[in-house]
Amino acid sequence: KYNKLWLMGERTVHYCMQEYYLDAPKRDRFLWTGDVRLEALANYCMFGDTKLTEFCLEELEKVRFPGGAVPSSYGEGCSILWDYTALYIISYYDYYMFTGNTDFIKKHVNSIFAAADYLISLAGEDGVIDVPKNPLGVWMVELNGYVGKDPYLNKIYLKSLETVLLFSRITNNTQAEDKYLSVYKRTKPAVEKLLENDALY
Repeated sequence: KYNKLWLMGERTVHYCMQEYYLDAPKRDRFLWTGDVRLEALANYCMFGDTKLTEFCLEELEKVRFPGGAVPSSYGEGCSILWDYTALYIISYYDYYMFTGNTDFIKKHVNSIFAAADYLISLAGEDGVIDVPKNPLGVWMVELNGYVGKDPYLNKIYLKSLETVLLFSRITNNTQAEDKYLSVYKRTKPAVEKLLENDALY
């Protein structure tokens, strides 16, 4: 029974590993920034391949907005889902933890830092991101209908800060380390406070 489930999952992921990670082989066949992380994790576990993840992250870097945000999907001028930008950063963390490849991190660290700076620009003085009302009411603008300081989305933001803090140390960038450590120290207790109140959901 469990072997059959494993094989079904393995086949599904393999079908989605084409020229880049597809959200689904029979759907829109896009490279979605948020999907890269989940599919890469499954790929590492099942196939141990890293080249496809490297290619996808490098392609997404090419279409990054001037302000640092990464589009929600592969293409210039696509919509921005800020949590996908955070997942873009975290995808590098997962990759590093699986491979230990510091050279790849060093090669792309400026893009990673720029994405983090975009997220930081969205945060308020208390250190967390306040999700605005979705102006269009469609998921391409915001993935859910939550308005306000979403504890779980901010947890993803916090993880992205932990990632850039780690990478600033790996690259011996003391200036970046000081900057991100200051932001992290302000953000961490604020996110933990949000997470204490699960009555929001």
